[in-house]
Amino acid sequence: MAERIDLAHFRPAEWERAAAMTGTDPRISQALCHRPEFSLPQVVAGTPKLLHRWDTSAQPYGEALLPAAVTTSMPCLRR
Repeated sequence: MAERIDLAHFRPAEWERAAAMTGTDPRISQALCHRPEFSLPQVVAGTPKLLHRWDTSAQPYGEALLPAAVTTSMPCLRR
């Protein structure tokens, strides 16, 4: 069976390697700014912006769309 890797919890050595690479990719610098809240893969994937748009949505239908999309993407619901 495969080992599950939690991307939300980077090890200190991984953050140190990321900090050393900040000059190569601006997204890494941005991820380091969000470090207490999000991991590097989450920032690169746009999680902070997505959550901000969801939290500040003025459209109830748009606000309901994200949970529906996440729910329907769950493997247990696929046929």
